[in-house]
Amino acid sequence: MKRLLVLLVAAAALSAPLLAEVLIFTSGETDRGASRMAIFDGHPRGLLSDQSEFLGQIVVNFGKPQWKPEYKSMLKGGGDQKVWRLGADYWTTLEANIPFRLGGKRLQPNQYFLAARYSQERGGWNLLVLDPAKVRQGHLDPFVAQGLPKRHLEGAGSPLITEIPLESSTLEETAEKLSILITSESKTPPARGTLAIRWGDIQLAVDLEAELPMTASE
Repeated sequence: MKRLLVLLVAAAALSAPLLAEVLIFTSGETDRGASRMAIFDGHPRGLLSDQSEFLGQIVVNFGKPQWKPEYKSMLKGGGDQKVWRLGADYWTTLEANIPFRLGGKRLQPNQYFLAARYSQERGGWNLLVLDPAKVRQGHLDPFVAQGLPKRHLEGAGSPLITEIPLESSTLEETAEKLSILITSESKTPPARGTLAIRWGDIQLAVDLEAELPMTASE
């Protein structure tokens, strides 16, 4: 009987989670930024008029890592097999409550996770738009995503929705912290602008256009 109890205890110990190997991290208040395109109907009585209507918005939220000179070689050449987390701490997110186009690719209202990958073939960075449901289902943290090989973003079950080329240019002044800004061409329709990533001496940009209710089309 004692031998049986010993065997049962040993089996339970082998099947139990190895809690001693679990590491738990917490962080204090993090340095994050946000930029958005907000669209109103522009009623002549003004935005606070009871006849004014909010049509929609696109918001990017991101961590702001500090620039370091050693990052320059990474941004210039990257690595075709690796993913850049595009921020710090939690995911960089792009959230919209209206359909929109990013680099000509149409996306539905949703919250998306963003990352970037350098394409040796194209000789530049691409923006990765990730499905948040699949990212959550896979317990994929941006810290881990930074080391993801290319094969994890392809095939069945991949969180990758689309990959969009980014246009690179050199900044005149160094961006000491990462910034991702949404800018608009004008205050009147069409709602076109740019999503621009600035860090160090590099800017990576892509065209952005919101589909207004009166002009939305497939």
